[in-house]
Amino acid sequence: MIKKYLLNILILSITFISGCNQKESPIQPPYEPEIIAYISGEVDLKYEAQGWVTQSLDKKSLFFSSIAKINQYKCGLAFLVNFKDSIQTGTYVFANSNTKPDTTYAVAAFEIEKDDFKITFFSHSGLIQIKDVSGTKFFADFQFSASDNDSLKYITVKNGILQALH
Repeated sequence: MIKKYLLNILILSITFISGCNQKESPIQPPYEPEIIAYISGEVDLKYEAQGWVTQSLDKKSLFFSSIAKINQYKCGLAFLVNFKDSIQTGTYVFANSNTKPDTTYAVAAFEIEKDDFKITFFSHSGLIQIKDVSGTKFFADFQFSASDNDSLKYITVKNGILQALH
């Protein structure tokens, strides 16, 4: 259930990139990246992008979505942090398949696409530390490990910094 929700949101983000001119990214430099992370494993790259932060109406979920064109790849990185009570700072564990939906958890998905190659990785371990979340600010550090649906391909996301000011 958690994976399906996040995948749908990420697909919407990637669809936005697909509609853009193949030679241009939807957001052209110079810009201040709101998210930076180093991805290694099945793909190796430095991910830098701008994104969007939203929260649920009941103030129990935060969602961050980003898209970027890096080298010849269309990429998307998204996070969902679901809180049992209300949105707050703290360190949260990325969920795995045993996580119950009515608890506090985080999930992430990274999707990469080039020509006929397209793969989505879902987090299964790691941490996100939310340092500030107030009004339109969202500051966090993160790292996680992820695999594709068949658990045959893996990535590690390290030294992630998210600083969205919307």
